[in-house]
Amino acid sequence: MELSRRKSFAILRKFYPLITALFTGIIGYTGIFLYAKYQGRSFSTQTNYMAISQIDDIMSSMYTIATATLPLTDIDCKITHPLLVAIVKNNPEIKSIDLIKNQQFFCSSDTQFVAKPYFNNDGNTYQDIPKVSYILFNQIFDMPYPNNNKEKNAVIMVIDDQEIKDILEPRLDTQLVTLKLHNTNITYQGVTPPTENYYTVATHSLGQIPYKVETSYISPPTIGVLFYYYGNPFLIITLLIIISYLFTHWVLKNISGSYNELYLAIQDEQIKAYIQPLFSAENYQIIGIEVLSRWHHSNSTIIMPDTFIPLAEKSGLIIPMTQLIMKEVATTLAPYAKKLPDNFHIGFNISRYHCQDLEFVNDCRRFFKHLRTNKATLVIEVTERELIEVNTTTKLLFKELHTLNAKIALDDFGIGNSNLSYLYDFSIDYLKIDKSFVSRIGSDALSKNILDSIIEIAHNCKLESFAEGIETEEQAIYLKERGVRFLQGYLLGKPMPINDFIKTKHFQQLITSTL
Repeated sequence: MELSRRKSFAILRKFYPLITALFTGIIGYTGIFLYAKYQGRSFSTQTNYMAISQIDDIMSSMYTIATATLPLTDIDCKITHPLLVAIVKNNPEIKSIDLIKNQQFFCSSDTQFVAKPYFNNDGNTYQDIPKVSYILFNQIFDMPYPNNNKEKNAVIMVIDDQEIKDILEPRLDTQLVTLKLHNTNITYQGVTPPTENYYTVATHSLGQIPYKVETSYISPPTIGVLFYYYGNPFLIITLLIIISYLFTHWVLKNISGSYNELYLAIQDEQIKAYIQPLFSAENYQIIGIEVLSRWHHSNSTIIMPDTFIPLAEKSGLIIPMTQLIMKEVATTLAPYAKKLPDNFHIGFNISRYHCQDLEFVNDCRRFFKHLRTNKATLVIEVTERELIEVNTTTKLLFKELHTLNAKIALDDFGIGNSNLSYLYDFSIDYLKIDKSFVSRIGSDALSKNILDSIIEIAHNCKLESFAEGIETEEQAIYLKERGVRFLQGYLLGKPMPINDFIKTKHFQQLITSTL
């Protein structure tokens, strides 16, 4: 089972970085694609307005020329011709101008009537010639013009095709700019049939001559095109893909990998209960135990709690870990439960994560159920190293614990988030003096005064006092003389596996003396 789970996590660690990198790439490159499409639409609109601006100038010029040349039909062609030539010379977009008088070709800026072949000759007259028209790419187009005279006079202009081609020249290789004039499509290649393009942006002219310009993209933007025009964003996204892969790989290897390993250790019961006995300062008799933990790793090493407890707290695994330890202690001591002295202390450390709801109360009830006795006193040690929020839930939690006859000890007093309100809000029963103060006994006056003050706080608040970290007889005697009731430390007993503890002389004497 363990091997199967480890293989599953190994597969996850292998493929998850690839999935993360792929997701980053999809989001990033899709963003570039959408941005390119937006920019393309904006660029196309800009292209349309540029083309319309230039075409409108030509149309406006033609309208002005028509207005100026129509009255010349009343003047002799010998006089009119030089004027027409001058007009064409000053307007390079116009190749020639033909004037019609009474449905007959009357005068031209050229040596011959360029527009003649485009109209049907009905005998001696040319019928149905618009008042103003122009020829572009060999096609005739009408120009709206007020027809307020009775004569059949007209003006026909021939536009230089190259002028329009230059205007419609695409600004990008994938772009196609089309002039929609009536039902005719005109591009930089001339008159072309309609084409299906990737997408098109159309803009209508607001001038006197109705037409529109469309800018299209002939195909979706390829990776090469996008990289050419958006090289820097492409490089940034590619760099982010690499970073996301490496970061995810690191997280899975170092953080998630450690989490998974600790999770499996709890599932496989590799976290073992260790016991450090608690002694009476009066006669050095064992009166209880503090339950600690060690990780018996599968590689045969024993990992100290300072290494894995912080990870367990951050990840929330401290809850199932505590449940595992409590169950092991209860089931191990259960056969000796009736032989234990009354009020035998069994202490467990909890963190602020245990105080977020009331589930720990149920854990304590299950502990007594597995222990099969209520004679023992359950001591819950709350550390000052972590700030526990005082709220309705925490107050109710400690109240419920007291209804189970559990005692509350304030651990690490004076070195953490010292909050004297805990003494009242959580109805503290025991004050536990940290080993950092005990170790300085006899070293300097300041340390002595601090230690004495802590002991005095316990006495004044009518709290029982513990002292941990006892390593010398001098420390034990000093604490006993000042009324500290319970002692714990390497001088009296080191932490050991619970199965070893029940075999010790202290424990055997304890259960024998109660018979």
